[in-house]
Amino acid sequence: MTKKRRLLQSDVMWAAATVMLVLLQFWWIPGDAGSAADSYSNTVDGKLGLYHVLSQLFPAVKRESESLIPRVRSELMIIGPDRYPSTQEQQQLYSFVTGGGTLVFAPKYADANVDLTLLGIKTIARSADSVTESPSAIGSSQSSPLPPGATNDSASEEADSNGKAAPVDSVDSGSGLENGATGNSQSAPANSPAPPSATPAAESPVANFETAQVTVNSTLTDGTVSFRSNAEVVTSGEDWEKIVTSVSGQTLVAARPVGFGQILVCASPDIFSNRSMLQKDGCRLAVRIVERGRTAPHAPEWITSAGPPGVVISEYFNASDSFQSTGVLLSPSLRMGTLQMLLVAVLAIWMAFHRFGPAKYVMHSRRRTLTESAQSVGNLQYRLRDGGTIVANYLEYMNSQLRRRYGSLLRVDDTAALARRSGMEEQEVSQNLQRAKELVSRRRVSSAEASRSIRWLCRLMQGLSGIRTATPTKAAVDKTGM
Repeated sequence: MTKKRRLLQSDVMWAAATVMLVLLQFWWIPGDAGSAADSYSNTVDGKLGLYHVLSQLFPAVKRESESLIPRVRSELMIIGPDRYPSTQEQQQLYSFVTGGGTLVFAPKYADANVDLTLLGIKTIARSADSVTESPSAIGSSQSSPLPPGATNDSASEEADSNGKAAPVDSVDSGSGLENGATGNSQSAPANSPAPPSATPAAESPVANFETAQVTVNSTLTDGTVSFRSNAEVVTSGEDWEKIVTSVSGQTLVAARPVGFGQILVCASPDIFSNRSMLQKDGCRLAVRIVERGRTAPHAPEWITSAGPPGVVISEYFNASDSFQSTGVLLSPSLRMGTLQMLLVAVLAIWMAFHRFGPAKYVMHSRRRTLTESAQSVGNLQYRLRDGGTIVANYLEYMNSQLRRRYGSLLRVDDTAALARRSGMEEQEVSQNLQRAKELVSRRRVSSAEASRSIRWLCRLMQGLSGIRTATPTKAAVDKTGM
């Protein structure tokens, strides 16, 4: 009856680990921990629209996720990163800016309190009450009449001369490209009332540090623009230039020169989001901010002679956040190799755990009796054809047995004592021991001579042990030669 085969529990575990490692090479179960708001994302908070718009307007626009600092002079955009630069990375960014580069930085929504000391960047999060603009403030700023005899063009010229945009009559800042908004060129008459707010602050309360819709003025565009923000830029110092401010006076975009380059800080990443790209005014403001960063008013001629810098949208802090230290082995570029090495390791350990396949059949049976062992040893000694070694080993065995039984009182070379204790004649003992020593010293000893010597030594050991045997007859002595 054959034994029923069954799969061991350990084999099930090893097989499951192997199958899992093979499947992970085709389908990564944990998924890519990339940011949902990077330049590859088409969500409302993503930056894919910004990348496509800038690619059509500027000659050199690319994404960068492998290195922090571009190799050539560029405008580096770090928008809503998953993590903020460390001290060492801030030093690299500072060297990049002082060498003539431009850094455009915007914090993420979840952590708007940023203090990058080495770069001089600081933003603070504000509560929803301070973020949300009151409808009266927006209405007053939008419906204030123009001076007598002034037109929209003259107001725009006055704004350019003063460095600030003049208030316009009414701007549908929430209209996007899908409803055909055209911005200031299709504004309502001067005396028309401002449109009511879609969601008044009193009817839509927002929790603290939540993003809220703000209306801003900018020196880069005409009129007002609306986007979501929950922070403001801290501009402590005379070298800061306020580019975008809210109607309540908070700074949302500011710039300052650093060395031969400059730093632009935006309080909200929503300026560059896909949501803003769908609005004509928001898209224009984002492009103007990028275009403002491409100018180099403080750079010397040997830097600007190479032409305007390219635009680099940095994904370094998004890609490196989830894969640091040993976690880089599971990054998309190294994950396949890591899984294959783990698969080889699992198969090797499984193979060493026990042998694959059925049990081996033993072709040679083991010797189980003392007779078989003696026969094998005799056959080996016969092939060696050196009986002197066997005699020498037996003499050494005799010495060890005599020392164990009698200590130093009895030795092999004391023939008289051996004869008395064994009951043999002293002359016989002396002659046979002398013959055994001669056999040990000879190089070639026949098996017959070695067997006769060992046979007599066995008789001597029996006599010393108290075992008396009958004296062999003369015929037996002549036959054996002993």
